[in-house]
Amino acid sequence: MSLSKPALRLLRTPTALKVTHRSYSTESAASKHWLSTTTARLGKCMFHGANPSEVRSASLALSDLATNWRGLLLGPEGFLGTTDAIGESASALIATGSLDNEVIERLHATGEGWAGIKRRKVAWGDQDCFGHVNNTRYLFYAETSRMNFFSRMAGLLERGTEERAMLEGVVEPGQKFGLIMKRGDVSYKLALRYPEYYSTFHRVLAVKKHSIELESLVLSETHKRPAARIFEDIVTFDYTANKKIEVPQWLRSTLEKVIRMQDEEAQFWKGRRSDVDELVQETEGCLRRKEL
Repeated sequence: MSLSKPALRLLRTPTALKVTHRSYSTESAASKHWLSTTTARLGKCMFHGANPSEVRSASLALSDLATNWRGLLLGPEGFLGTTDAIGESASALIATGSLDNEVIERLHATGEGWAGIKRRKVAWGDQDCFGHVNNTRYLFYAETSRMNFFSRMAGLLERGTEERAMLEGVVEPGQKFGLIMKRGDVSYKLALRYPEYYSTFHRVLAVKKHSIELESLVLSETHKRPAARIFEDIVTFDYTANKKIEVPQWLRSTLEKVIRMQDEEAQFWKGRRSDVDELVQETEGCLRRKEL
């Protein structure tokens, strides 16, 4: 039995990752429902007779959807850390063979630790009298995620440098350099409830003269859908002089590196999503046969 090109790409051995620079885009109406629509398409095929090749395509698509659904859902937008959220340690997943070669290569390219919050259980006290997480709590989730995001970003700087110490120090009080939220806009998508789980991710949208535009996404692990998107405008601040300052060049360069990483992440997951789409189309061959 011969395998299709997308099937072969999912099974191939490790090779050097080649990615071209491409800008990621915001969530579109089509991509918003991609995961649920794709799963439903495969489910429909299960009610019809499939030949061995179609069964193979369905198996590969379902395996990718089961393991890498976070990357397939959020990766095309450039969010880093979607593989981190699979378990406590992505390294352990690699050792057990739970991740395929392409995802391992991508993880090695970005490194672990980019997920702001990994699979955390909703606290009962986060709910209000209406039985769902209070709207204000999403800002707290995003705040924790943002601090973890910048702490991870500090790892891109050389050890022992003043710049790395400054970026690592933004989570501690009494520091000279700080990052202050100027504005936060929340777009609510889905109400979280106890005892479900959620994860959070961040991405850099733009670097301006005095501030940094970020987007935080709170993901419902139960429903496999975004629960909220928080758009943040963060000012760089000098606590000694008690005033905002221009984004330092060292931080600007680091943020631009993160943006390039996001572009590469988006390119990779767009390709993986395209592979899954092709596998689903091959599986849907069972719906087009005359005997059906």
